[in-house]
Amino acid sequence: MSGKANDLLMATLYLMNADQSKYGGVLKGLHTQNALGNNQFPKTITEANNVLSSYIPDNYNKNKKRDDSKRDRDDKDHKNKEENDDEIKLSFAQMEGRCYCCGRAGHKSPRCRDRNKPREEWAINQAQAQQHTQVEQNNTNNNGNQDNTSALTKTPGTQSVTSWVGTHVVLSHIERRQWMKILMLLDSQSTVTIMCNRNLVKNIRSSGGHVLYLTTNKGTLIVTQIADLPDWGVVWFSEESMTNIFSLAEMRDRYRVTYDSSEEDAVIVHHPKKAIKFVRNHMNLYVYQPEILKNTGVQLVKTVDENKAFYTDREIARAKRARELYQAIGTPSIQDFKAIVRSNMIANNPVTTKDIELAERIFGQDISALKGKTTRLKPVHVVEDYIAIPPELIESQQQITLCINAMKVNELWFLTSISRNIYYRTAQYIENQTAAIHLEAMTDILRIYNSAGFRVTRIHCDNAFRSVMEEIENNFEGIHVNFANAQEHYQRTSPSGISPHALPKTTSYIG
Repeated sequence: MSGKANDLLMATLYLMNADQSKYGGVLKGLHTQNALGNNQFPKTITEANNVLSSYIPDNYNKNKKRDDSKRDRDDKDHKNKEENDDEIKLSFAQMEGRCYCCGRAGHKSPRCRDRNKPREEWAINQAQAQQHTQVEQNNTNNNGNQDNTSALTKTPGTQSVTSWVGTHVVLSHIERRQWMKILMLLDSQSTVTIMCNRNLVKNIRSSGGHVLYLTTNKGTLIVTQIADLPDWGVVWFSEESMTNIFSLAEMRDRYRVTYDSSEEDAVIVHHPKKAIKFVRNHMNLYVYQPEILKNTGVQLVKTVDENKAFYTDREIARAKRARELYQAIGTPSIQDFKAIVRSNMIANNPVTTKDIELAERIFGQDISALKGKTTRLKPVHVVEDYIAIPPELIESQQQITLCINAMKVNELWFLTSISRNIYYRTAQYIENQTAAIHLEAMTDILRIYNSAGFRVTRIHCDNAFRSVMEEIENNFEGIHVNFANAQEHYQRTSPSGISPHALPKTTSYIG
């Protein structure tokens, strides 16, 4: 399968495996637009991710109403407390898990009673301003020693790491944040190179007193570790960094860097091993995406911890309660368990059928229920149902008249053929509409008929296949080609040109 077809497949699988309760409207809208002749399906996994990111979940209004009602209850509770509490002074690092407005724990800023005061007086902004002031003072005291990477000594490491030039990724279940840690960004505004992926570096160690203060729109990141990057040298390292960043200035000092917008919108780094392209993405950043390899030898297994990451603490507690009740009543089948809950056979039972489904999605099948119930079944006896075709029928239809044409499905080209009388149809994927590709596809089709004891004697096609058919007539004896007239199209190979009695009995997909 070509790279374009693989990108379409990955984008489609990405959309189909999304949470349909939140993003079901995306596929419905795309199918509706496609039915109206407007194909808006994403062609790459990046475009599919952008579609889901910009889409408002289907259950957004329902959750918003629930949050509004809870917010009103919280406001009533706050009114019963003191109105003149002093604001809590916290640092920027201590604000995690607290209200960004007042700085207290136990609620979030949308439900805070002080949410209407000016944003400059919010606790998060005051803490951030205080930390920026402290960082500027530290920068003045350190006198520029914070980013002196040339003074750092490189020590040999024992870890085996692939060079950043030949980095590749095995295709598996990758979350958005993990995918960002795989990408490599070439930044013209960065004065240092920093890595966040342990698989790219080796010999991670302390910087020996040197500190890097990395200021971003999210805050200030303090980096105190360095590492060795193969084919590069010493770099800063922090797993809290969002992605791997190369400094354009440092890249230029090591390798030749070119950019020609008339040729390609990409920055090319001419490494001795190969040319590395940092291509412009949808966020107007120039990134290098590692090669994706198909993993056919690894079985992907979901763990309980990974499943829990997609659910809230309350949903996990409900699932545990449902699983404990399931084990207490003797592990019946899930259908029987749901029937027991629906019929209220257990008095004062807080477990619902929704909790049972949550337990199945988070914990999977119960081990105690599997023991003794999943026995090996007796395999079904293989019965040969081959029906011998009368030789008189084969002899009467031995000479085949073949009709061929090209069709386009979801931006992919196929060479389709159907034989008269027996109506055997083939559909073969072709990379492009060149004569060499058509000749290779036609050769495969003729081999299918020859191996079955048939012989193609005549081919009907359009004038677009004239150069190919000349090669067919020269290479295969006894084949005559009939071309359609100019400005005409041969209709038998089109779906609209097949009569009700000419529907294919058998379809073969090649390649």
